[in-house]
Amino acid sequence: MIDEHKHTLFFNAFVLFICCSIGLYTLYDLSYSWPHTGCLKWYILLFLAPVFLYHCLSISYFLIFKKPFVRKKTVSILSLIVGILFAGGLLQYTQNNSLQRFIRVYTPMIEKIQQNMPKPCNEAYFEIADIKNYNAHIHRSVTKDGKPIGGLLYNTDQFILYFLGRSINIEGSLIFYDSTVKKWQLFQNNNAQAKDAFEQRRLTLRACNSEHFSPPTTSTAFF
Repeated sequence: MIDEHKHTLFFNAFVLFICCSIGLYTLYDLSYSWPHTGCLKWYILLFLAPVFLYHCLSISYFLIFKKPFVRKKTVSILSLIVGILFAGGLLQYTQNNSLQRFIRVYTPMIEKIQQNMPKPCNEAYFEIADIKNYNAHIHRSVTKDGKPIGGLLYNTDQFILYFLGRSINIEGSLIFYDSTVKKWQLFQNNNAQAKDAFEQRRLTLRACNSEHFSPPTTSTAFF
């Protein structure tokens, strides 16, 4: 019986190790990716979180009480509920982390555009060293001609820099910097209110027709 319990303990520890390895890699990948409102890789965390919690509880219970769970079904249900909530929190964490990293990298681009106003279009912004290095690792679904899909809208004293973002569904998302409010914003494209507000703002500006930008030409699904 003791050997059987030891085998169970080793099995739980092995599963826990696998969950931690895959989970940490997925967290790193999502946290350092192009800004997103979720992507399909989040489902990996959604699956792993309840499994991780169950086996973590199983090991802890055995080490404390020297015997396996008695009510496995109850613990399984509890692990599932808490695990789903935990995965949701992890998704929010990765969204915030990826956005903040993006903002840090792209701050020199905003500063350069401000310096070039009211004629901001003819600058090779993507050749800035940190931006070029960052863009070399972004997902192919948000790039075109080697640059992020997006554009620059401007008038004499205002501008909007925008890029398409990744999403957990086919609508995609949009990340943009508006010089009037001086901050980056990110919204999912199925958010009708945010999308309409951006479109109304866009109509008051003109677009840069420059080889330095790769504006979207068709609706694209992002994953």
